[in-house]
Amino acid sequence: MKNNLIREPAVADQFYPADPKELEKMISVFLAAAKKTDTKGEPVAFLAPHAGFVFSGPVAAYVYKQIEGQKIDTVILLGLAHSYPVDGGAVYSSGAFRSPFGDVLIDEETVQKLLKRSESLESNPEAHEGEHSIETQIPFLQRVLNNFKIVPIVMGNPDPEIAKEIGEAIADVISDNETKGIRTILIGSTDMAHYPDAVHANESDKIILKTIEALDSEVLLQKSREILSKRIPEFHVTLCGEGATIAVMAAARKLGVANGTVLSHATSADSPYGNQSKTVGYGAVMFAKNKETKLYSLKTEKSFSISSENQKQLLKDARSTIEQYLTSGEKPKADIKSLKGELAAPSAVFVTLMKNGELRGCIGTIEADKPLAQAVQDYAVAAATQDPRFSKLSLNELREVKIEISVLSPIMQIENHEEIVPNRDGVIVERGGSKGLFLPQVWEHVNGNKEEFMNLLCSEKAGLPKDAWKDSATKLYTFSVFSFEE
Repeated sequence: MKNNLIREPAVADQFYPADPKELEKMISVFLAAAKKTDTKGEPVAFLAPHAGFVFSGPVAAYVYKQIEGQKIDTVILLGLAHSYPVDGGAVYSSGAFRSPFGDVLIDEETVQKLLKRSESLESNPEAHEGEHSIETQIPFLQRVLNNFKIVPIVMGNPDPEIAKEIGEAIADVISDNETKGIRTILIGSTDMAHYPDAVHANESDKIILKTIEALDSEVLLQKSREILSKRIPEFHVTLCGEGATIAVMAAARKLGVANGTVLSHATSADSPYGNQSKTVGYGAVMFAKNKETKLYSLKTEKSFSISSENQKQLLKDARSTIEQYLTSGEKPKADIKSLKGELAAPSAVFVTLMKNGELRGCIGTIEADKPLAQAVQDYAVAAATQDPRFSKLSLNELREVKIEISVLSPIMQIENHEEIVPNRDGVIVERGGSKGLFLPQVWEHVNGNKEEFMNLLCSEKAGLPKDAWKDSATKLYTFSVFSFEE
């Protein structure tokens, strides 16, 4: 391997000991004090701090305690570019990262998948020079894992939508790797409150960690603005790696995680080397998918189902929610914390209303950003009242309406239209700012004719030339749908 492909340590002897024996001893002490949490599911992502080990090491150890001794093939590391300008994410795409414990190879195959999946990622090793947010994770990983590779990515704090796009692209690649027997996890890196006194740091971190647990990036941003608007002395940011945090949350949702679990929290004031007047906060968070939730790659897994019991419950909830809204103007609130299994899994959903065999409303989303039960309630009301093609449903009409619920599998980008299977796949076309979607049910109306299906999708739904689906500049995505009705 050429030396210019080795990323040498930049903060050894500053953030952690450069001597392997000292480093081993320090990390072992941290791990011995950390506790392993009963996940009741498979961990797929984490958030860990990245300060000097004497400050944040005890908190970071809680992350690495959860995966100690496990068979993990690839770790995608998402850190903050503290000093290098990055619009999206900069990937160190080949070679290895070196630490006092030795070298860790880059998973170049996974890197290429990510670069192909996301336009917001670029290969840029320069962005990693001198950066500590990922480097500080490497010794911990080497201490708890064997025979693993890494994909190092540093981000600035971009537009939240870009961060979400990067996170969802990472989720797609993790899912795809899993179908090939390559276990891949994501570890994001961020510190928390900078640099208020310990009291305000603890208060802020507690609020922000709750929003991270809830996987609610909008509330996270809102709470962060509220905290900073108080103009507390020396308080600069609530999360230095805000972009990486949002990306991890987006990835976790797409991978079937209902909520996160805070493993540990502290501030620099808790260290013998810290002080109470100027502090930084550190949090360790785990995201585990429910055991009943599968990861799907649409290239290998084209069907899934919802239990008959949950089908009945969801249809009942959809009808009662519409009825309550049409009566009172208010929706019942889903008790998200009590949801379990399929009902708790983040899901992309469409709710369709049919009256006398004719469409009366259909609204949904391709984003798996809400628990299934909540999504059904929200889009049931939207289908009844917000579909621009129809007037608002009346309470008397509701008795004549049949409700259908379509749950989408994760969206998977495909190479070309030859991968589309008629009468099975839902399809999305996208080019420039134009996008269109057809559910698999549309195949019935074109007798399974792919040419007609795709022409209509491009021209009527996306506003593109009807043959745009044949153009390599047009992105194509497929998904499967499990539908059930009253």
